[in-house]
Amino acid sequence: MVQGENFPVGASVSVWVDGNQIDHGDLTVTSRDWGGPSIFEVTSPLDIVSGTFVRATIDGVERTTTVSGIRIENIEGNTISGVADGPDVTVVCNEVYRDLTVGPDLAWSVNMSQPPVAGMPVTTLGPGTRCSAWELDEDAAYGPSFTRVQRDIRDPRIAASTTDSFVTGWGFAPGVAVTITLDTVPVDDGSVTTDPDGNFWAGVDDGLLGDVEIGRGVGIEVVAGSDTRSVTTTNVAVTSIVGNVITGVGAPLTEVTVWVDDTEATATALPDANGDWAVDLSGVISLEPGHRGQAQQLDAEGGATWAAWRVANPAITVNPDGGWIEARDFAPGGTLSVTIDGAPIDGPIVTDEWGNAWIDVELELLPGIVVTVSDGASGKDVTISGIGVTSVAGNVITGTADGSLVHLWVNDSEVERQVAVVGGVWSVDVFVPGEEWEQETAQLGPGSSGGVQLVDDDGDATMADWGVPNPHFTVNMAWNGIEGWDWDGPVTVTIVDPVSEASRTFSGGDIQYPEGPGYFVLALDDVEPRWQLKPGHIVTVADATAPPKALTVAALTIDAWDFDADTMSGTSSLAGRITVDVDRPGAYGWAEQLTPGGSWAVDFLAGVEPFDLRVLDNAMVNLFDEDGDSTMIGPQPVAGPRFTVGLVNQEVVGCGWPDGALVTVTIQREGMVPFVRAVMSGPEIPETWMPLSGACNVYLDVAAGPLVMAGDVITMTDGTTTKTQVVPALEVNLADDVADELSGSTTMPEGSFLTVAAGWWWTGAPARDAVPEADGTWSVSFVDDEWGIQGSAGYAVQTDVDGDQAVVTAPAPDVLNDPMADRVWAIDFAAGPVDLTIERNGGVVLTRTTETRNVISGAWRYRDMWTQPVGSLARPAVALWDLAGVFDIQAGDVITVRDGVSERSIVVDDLTIDSVDVATGTVTGHAAGSVAFNLNEGGGWWGYGTNPTEDGAYSFVFDPAEFPFQGLEPGMTVIAIGQSWHTIVRWTIPIGFDFGGFLAPVDSRPTMNTVKAGRAVPVKFSLGGDFGLDIFADGYPASRRITSTGAQTDAVEITLAATNSGLSYDPVTGVYTYIWKTDKAWAGTCRQLVLRLADGSEYLADFKF
Repeated sequence: MVQGENFPVGASVSVWVDGNQIDHGDLTVTSRDWGGPSIFEVTSPLDIVSGTFVRATIDGVERTTTVSGIRIENIEGNTISGVADGPDVTVVCNEVYRDLTVGPDLAWSVNMSQPPVAGMPVTTLGPGTRCSAWELDEDAAYGPSFTRVQRDIRDPRIAASTTDSFVTGWGFAPGVAVTITLDTVPVDDGSVTTDPDGNFWAGVDDGLLGDVEIGRGVGIEVVAGSDTRSVTTTNVAVTSIVGNVITGVGAPLTEVTVWVDDTEATATALPDANGDWAVDLSGVISLEPGHRGQAQQLDAEGGATWAAWRVANPAITVNPDGGWIEARDFAPGGTLSVTIDGAPIDGPIVTDEWGNAWIDVELELLPGIVVTVSDGASGKDVTISGIGVTSVAGNVITGTADGSLVHLWVNDSEVERQVAVVGGVWSVDVFVPGEEWEQETAQLGPGSSGGVQLVDDDGDATMADWGVPNPHFTVNMAWNGIEGWDWDGPVTVTIVDPVSEASRTFSGGDIQYPEGPGYFVLALDDVEPRWQLKPGHIVTVADATAPPKALTVAALTIDAWDFDADTMSGTSSLAGRITVDVDRPGAYGWAEQLTPGGSWAVDFLAGVEPFDLRVLDNAMVNLFDEDGDSTMIGPQPVAGPRFTVGLVNQEVVGCGWPDGALVTVTIQREGMVPFVRAVMSGPEIPETWMPLSGACNVYLDVAAGPLVMAGDVITMTDGTTTKTQVVPALEVNLADDVADELSGSTTMPEGSFLTVAAGWWWTGAPARDAVPEADGTWSVSFVDDEWGIQGSAGYAVQTDVDGDQAVVTAPAPDVLNDPMADRVWAIDFAAGPVDLTIERNGGVVLTRTTETRNVISGAWRYRDMWTQPVGSLARPAVALWDLAGVFDIQAGDVITVRDGVSERSIVVDDLTIDSVDVATGTVTGHAAGSVAFNLNEGGGWWGYGTNPTEDGAYSFVFDPAEFPFQGLEPGMTVIAIGQSWHTIVRWTIPIGFDFGGFLAPVDSRPTMNTVKAGRAVPVKFSLGGDFGLDIFADGYPASRRITSTGAQTDAVEITLAATNSGLSYDPVTGVYTYIWKTDKAWAGTCRQLVLRLADGSEYLADFKF
């Protein structure tokens, strides 16, 4: 698995493992429900082992790392041991952390029951304990990364389901064969094995248990590797569900646990002497149609018997164009009676374990036809409506429908629309937000698809599909492979060499489908015998339905570039549309040209957004034919062979040299014998922290001497190409985060350029070009940047006229504080002890000393340390002082941190958050200077700041019209940052409801709603999200009598919630519906419906009967 944390929520992510993209193209950063750091994660279909190269882009910003060799080799007693590449390892068991130093033999070991320092927490290891070991990739390109391994101390358990006839187990050794016996008779098919997590599942439905039925009182034994576990099934079963009360039977006087799937709702009961039991989930959850779960009972050996239960919610969807009917949530395993206009469909039609059935229909399903489905106990019917899509033009989808409102959605997006039907026609532009607040938009293109349906009052629907087909493929010459998109199922790829008349067809296991059948990858280097793509080859791709598509592979080159004119040119053997994508950190350019073949040239100044082309930009060239298939080369740097000198950790790295070449590196210095080393170029080099461009294949570590110095002349040659660089006197001063400025000095030859960034390159930190003064000094201001410097490290890269570079970095020790939480953080200090001093009114009031922690990212234990208080810049937070209850940090306090090398003093800002109004998005508080704001820790900036009034009060509004954010919501954390960027305070919005008013057919006051007494009234409203069904205060909803003017005549007198009412929630529309059953005796009166919610808010609606 590849996982990332603390990136901006919503950021688009792509992940490659050893050059193979493993995500599905729709991976984004999401927030965690429990308030932890934002996260993305994707499971790799490829093995991730020591040396695996992982690359990820987050909103186009690249991160790379190489997996380390860390392993957990043994857990014995309370001691865990293993090996790692070094120098440091962090071990975590039961949330107890240990920071270790790897020994000379690369081994590490720690006894978790013994504290390394008196007072530190300890833990014991036993069955069920999960331990993790982390090793930092300090040289990762573009950002800090970890290799993490984990091992569980196994505690194997098994469970058997008597309702669904399956056996499952967890906690076993991974990858071992499993044998299952029922009453000593083997029943598995011999293919059951545990997965990588040590789990297995074997059932009748998946064919792994044949036709056996697991009954009550059956003795089941499971042998998995060296472990043997058994269970004797009990007679536990659910016999009835009435309201929130679940009753059943089981083994007498043995506890039964009942849970509701996909919720945290659980309850226990002890069966009586007859084995009868009951649980009442009232107060825990309100059971509604569609809820399901399990009842569990353990035997004396700890083996579990499960019995499934569910609350039925029958519904029908008919798709006339697809010719199918879907029945959902009928009786599980029941036989359905289905009729079309009274004529029965031949059966039998049997529902699956969840009561669902898919019915293909050969009859023409026309509007007006009535479809009925019954399982004998429940019956539903739907009248087919006329609905369809007539066109998709751009982003506008148009169709017809018989009803008044259709529900449309775009697949692979969050876009949904409720679209009004006017004169039988509906139309919607999905790129334009709808009337509802915060609606997502979509830009349609080839391959876009979705559905549209008419839903009746009973939840049954008529549906139609829509789509924009576009199967296409790209031949990638850089990695000798073919990628295809939007194909219908498995494909066959045929490659023909017209010159030799050789041909080869690839199918089946030759072709990978990492994102499902629509997307395929054919890596020809991985298929034996290997086929090398060459210009002139004819590639044909076909699937089961679409016409075959053919492409003649073009000969493409990038031959020349003009950095003054910002043009690029090359050759193409064929005609077509050339597109050139060029990028570098912080910039992106695109250009295109129709070429008749022979040559091509693009001008980056001629596009909509002119682009300044320069050496080392990465270029990717595609030649598209008439129907959208392409030949691609790149990405490759706009430069030939070159090298980069790292002036901090003394590295010389060559990029773009021929593999297998003997490259000679010479370092010349006046008065020194030239230093000469020969290095063989190769596809892989050691990890380096430097920002590099393109394929780097030459590496020389000169840290042991001679140390590279300014003025040295470094030459790299392979006998054909020779590159020379005079090392500049490049320096970066300590970052000035008060002035938001980086400064330094250099010597810069003509034609060189200097790029300066306000943080590590892997974070996507802001970057600027710097122009030195005549004396070589330079400074770059980031005050106008959204992020600024904010205490971050800085770096500078100087590039000469033909692409050779020198790189230097500067750390930025920093101190942060939260006076509302009384916390202090020390960031980027040296390892070892750090001293904290707090002064007030000129005198020292507190001193503390602590050891730094080897923490590299804001993802580390968010509960204990907020290491990413601003922006998306991940920095190592190495010390934390939590002074809550010990010392009250006050405005004006001077906080100083020293580590023996660096010293940093900051003054605590006068800053508070006093209130947050969710409805208006207003934050109020007090501050002595300007305040900036952030939503959710590390979640991205949405407020640029405000200034307080003369009395120090401020008021800031998160205005959705001004800032592209999702709006304040319960559970969010609002962060205010003081003017010095060192003081941070936080306010977490308590969970509550955002009542959006009554929806049709009920009008809010002062309108008097007219209703016939005795009818059921659907009362619809939105709370801004799905809060479950336990939303009303006790005793509510209720009603009371009023006058015709709305004046109250008596107190609340009738409780409705527990008697003749019902509540449901539609996750598609986000609307709650409460069915209010009125009384015929109310005829001729006026009453007021009172909705009092669990958060104490109250909403009224008036009715005349």
